Amino acid sequence: MTRGGGRRAGFFLCAGMIVANASGGIVMGQLEAAPLDHLRGQNRVIVMFAGAPDEAALARQQRLLSDAAAGLLERDLVVISASKAAVVVDGIEREDLDAARLRQAYEVPRQGFQLILIGKDGGVKRRSAEPVAVDDLFALIDSMPMRRREMRERTPRAVR
Repeated sequence: MTRGGGRRAGFFLCAGMIVANASGGIVMGQLEAAPLDHLRGQNRVIVMFAGAPDEAALARQQRLLSDAAAGLLERDLVVISASKAAVVVDGIEREDLDAARLRQAYEVPRQGFQLILIGKDGGVKRRSAEPVAVDDLFALIDSMPMRRREMRERTPRAVR
């Protein structure tokens, strides 16, 4: 209760549940997981959004990435294309992922191209409204502490 005798609505997070106190009632419900949470900790993700699957910027970015398959694999990258028509993950159409939900989750406008790079921690590391050179993406990823640790651990050490 507030000083004036009215009730104050409040929200707090409690062990994966949303607890809301509004008008004296308590409502509980499961938190909705982010659409790509299943990749967190395992993969970095490039998500390319386009209004249509044949958008020129999307096609250009896809060509750039297709020429760098080995680098994508080395950096544990999953590539997702999301348009009104479909969501495609590493070349396979996925009906369990919704482009509108991805746009909402990552605050992407409905129209136009946008590339988002998501780190293994689930955080957005880069956004661009234009295609991005693969060398620029790889340089950014390779500068990240987790990636630097991966490179050290994957590099064979000389035997003395």
